[in-house]
Amino acid sequence: MKKALFFPLQVGLCTLGCFYSNSTQAQVTSDGTVNTQINTNGNVAEITGGEIREGNLFHSFQDFSVPTGNEAFFNNANDISNIFSRVTGGNISNIDGTIRANGSASLFLINPAGIIFGENARLDIGGSFYGSSASSILFEDGEFSAADLENPPLLTVNAPIGLGFRDNPGDIVSRANFGLTEQTFEQEIDGESVTVNRVTDVKGLEVNRGQSIALIGGDIFLEGGGVTAPGGNVTLGGLSQAGQINFDADGGFDFPNLAKADLSLTNSALVSVVSDGGGFINVDVSNLTISEESQLLAGIGEGLGNSSTTAGDIVINSSESVRLIGDGQFEDPEIDLDAGIRNLVGLSIARQNNSDEASTAVGNSGSIFINTDLLEVTERADINVRIYGTGNAGDVNISANEVLMNEGGITSQVREGGQGNSGSVNINTNLLNASNLSFIITDHLGEGQGNSGDINITATESFVFEDNIFSALLSSVGEDVIGNAGDINITAGSLTFDNNVQLLAQAQGQGNAGNVNLTAINDIDIINGADIIAQVLEGVEGNSGDINITTDSLQIDGGSSILADTRGSGDAGNIIIQATEEITLDGESTLILTEVGDNAEGNAGNIDLTSNSLVVQNSAEIISQTKGIGNAGDITINANENVLLQNDGEIIAQVTNNALGNSGTVNINTSNLTILQNSRLSVDSQGQGNAGNIIVNTNDIELENNGFITASTVNGQGGNIQLNVDDILTMRNNSLISAQAQGTANGGNVTINSNFVIVFPDGNNDILANAAQGNGGDIDITTNSLFGIEERPLNESTNDINASSEFSLDGTISISTPDINLIQGAIDLPTNVVEAEQTIQQACEANREIAAKNSLNINGKGGIVPDPALPLNSLNVIANGENATTSTIPAPIETSQGKIQPARGVKITESGEVILTAYRTNNSGDRLTDGSRNCI
Repeated sequence: MKKALFFPLQVGLCTLGCFYSNSTQAQVTSDGTVNTQINTNGNVAEITGGEIREGNLFHSFQDFSVPTGNEAFFNNANDISNIFSRVTGGNISNIDGTIRANGSASLFLINPAGIIFGENARLDIGGSFYGSSASSILFEDGEFSAADLENPPLLTVNAPIGLGFRDNPGDIVSRANFGLTEQTFEQEIDGESVTVNRVTDVKGLEVNRGQSIALIGGDIFLEGGGVTAPGGNVTLGGLSQAGQINFDADGGFDFPNLAKADLSLTNSALVSVVSDGGGFINVDVSNLTISEESQLLAGIGEGLGNSSTTAGDIVINSSESVRLIGDGQFEDPEIDLDAGIRNLVGLSIARQNNSDEASTAVGNSGSIFINTDLLEVTERADINVRIYGTGNAGDVNISANEVLMNEGGITSQVREGGQGNSGSVNINTNLLNASNLSFIITDHLGEGQGNSGDINITATESFVFEDNIFSALLSSVGEDVIGNAGDINITAGSLTFDNNVQLLAQAQGQGNAGNVNLTAINDIDIINGADIIAQVLEGVEGNSGDINITTDSLQIDGGSSILADTRGSGDAGNIIIQATEEITLDGESTLILTEVGDNAEGNAGNIDLTSNSLVVQNSAEIISQTKGIGNAGDITINANENVLLQNDGEIIAQVTNNALGNSGTVNINTSNLTILQNSRLSVDSQGQGNAGNIIVNTNDIELENNGFITASTVNGQGGNIQLNVDDILTMRNNSLISAQAQGTANGGNVTINSNFVIVFPDGNNDILANAAQGNGGDIDITTNSLFGIEERPLNESTNDINASSEFSLDGTISISTPDINLIQGAIDLPTNVVEAEQTIQQACEANREIAAKNSLNINGKGGIVPDPALPLNSLNVIANGENATTSTIPAPIETSQGKIQPARGVKITESGEVILTAYRTNNSGDRLTDGSRNCI
């Protein structure tokens, strides 16, 4: 909690006279309005007198400056609690010496013209210090004003209620670097080892432990040096227009909703409240800029604290912007030597270059709260909460309209040697853009038991995470830790992960990886090598987390991946994707994968995709597999409109070589399934285990140009293929439906239920359930019509149905076409009409000169013509095994009324009358000419 001010209260009111000291040697002079006396003795300006109201002492100065090496000494009685001092002469107070007071009195110094603290400025007071360019100190029944001297001041014993400001308050500048120490570090900069000097400690303006410092402007410039209040409060803020800042119930400040002033920290400036517990930093400004290795630092110091100790928070309210700008030199983003906002347990500034060293600090860190319109974290600057000793890390909470990160970091961590839990990172914004070595991390890299925190991001408009080198969103637990990684939860209008970034929920020790939950109202793009990963690493006992994605459309390309895997002992997580419109995977090494890795033990997770359409193309893959000991997961796809695999696209559940386990099942429910151009839908077991099954429920299946549906196995039971097709199954140009088995395995079964099965006569379109040493599987086809394929031995030039075994029993083939009952109704014909020209025998396309010298016999149960536009040349009848031509084309019949011609066409008049014609007609009833009756 905030440190309360101590204001003794009594009721009283008086009007006081004045005493004026006109010492010409003094830089501190009275203005003659109250009984302030200044006695100069060498370099000491002794301040006595003033007006006392109970424990409150009032002083008023014409000028108040302390030159280098000088001292302003408030020689107050020890029972004074608060010294209220004002500067009325209109000159800036330049303080480059010491301000001293007796006892535990707190000191207020207001000067509307502003205050400058030089490099040698320091405080030697027992209480808190409040430096301000306010025009007055406000009380319930009056004010102690530095701007209005026409009326005598009303001095009261009531506690002050706030500070009053007029227009254009002066600035407050501090360069105080008392206690400055530096250290030489060897660091990698641009790939080379470079010796650099860094500030490792500075006191500057310092108060005793538990006391507070407030600098209230006007603009505030901390140009190097320090502001230090161990275990107390530091408040930095101000107004840029007339107004009032009130004290709150805890002794802090309540800033109004008015135009505020700015605050900047430069030149290694340090604001610190590090101690053995407590300590708050409160910033309330319009714009906050932290650069040039400057820091806001809270926490528990080295060797301090206990199990019940908690450090205070850092709270920043900046109405316009917060900018953290590093120098961009350090190649190790874990080194806390650049600009930042930090809440730490067990790491002094002097040790920040050696973060692997264990700390003896004990206690919980505080949290960081940032509320602003724009947050920028750039050039290796960071915002972090870290535990180097024993305790729990706090949270990082950011609320901003826009968050921009370029080589910036936001973390909550337990570092090497630390013990405890890391906190969460919570970001609420309209737009978040992170790039170029940026990172958002919650992790536990220490030892013992502990969990890493969650990462929760809400970006109502968009979240873009991109990189030219490497950026990461990471929640993990280290190899020496027993605990679970946190979840990563992102909700956005749209999400983009681009150019090799990684979003990673990972377990490296003994515990589970966290879940990844992504939700976007519009699109999610995972492109150009970006990865979404939930995994358990080698040697770890624990389960990988699930990956859940909900979006309007999902695009994955350029070698990007969504991966849930286990490389240790435990199960891989599930991948569940729901897209209102489409899911597209495009490009080589682009994949959705659940996996049990090499030498791992566990089961791969399931993949469940729901969308309007799914496209897998250009060597992209959807895979559930085991390379170790365990089963591959199932793949379930529900796509209302279509599933398209083209140009080497693949969906596969498999057991790889030397693995032990069963392949999963692939279930597809869609209106249309299209597999083209060397693409494959498959289940496969190349190790010790059974292949899974493929089950497809659809209106249409199209296999073309090496489009495959396969189930294969080496040692176990072959997988089954079940295709339930409401309308048409078509195959052309080397396409395959196969449940083959190798080695001693038995072939799987193929079951096809389709209204029509149409196989084009381009050859080598096969339906197989073969085996080598095991038994062939069964093939069961139920269809109203089967065109272009038949049961026969395999031949590359024909379309074959085959269930043979090379060394064992053949499988059975059953082809069922239901009996037609004309009363019950006709068969529904397919709406996708086959072009007649595609049924022309290839023999008719042969070179005519060659054909004239050779012969070709075409046998069948009926007849066939060289051109589908021609009538039959003959009618073949098979009786008792004999084939005989019983007639030719019917000739006209002679009657007494003339010749009766055979009907060869039909047309329908506008009135609906049906007329049979002796000539061929098209669908419109127009006459057609007869084509050639032979191919020669």
